[in-house]
Amino acid sequence: MLKDTEFPPHLLELEVTEDILLEDDERALATFLRGAEARRVQIAFDDFGTGYASLTYLKKFPING
Repeated sequence: MLKDTEFPPHLLELEVTEDILLEDDERALATFLRGAEARRVQIAFDDFGTGYASLTYLKKFPING
């Protein structure tokens, strides 16, 4: 879709909630995060730590501060 619209990927920010991190398949989510990073798409974690997950859970995923 980024190619079709020619939208600059570094201006796109996708929001991932704690629920998605806990419910989705970890391998699929890690693949998604690596793909987003490779395309320079920004990822925002919303409401993280408000439920059952702790910040140490984030170590499972390929994210940069």
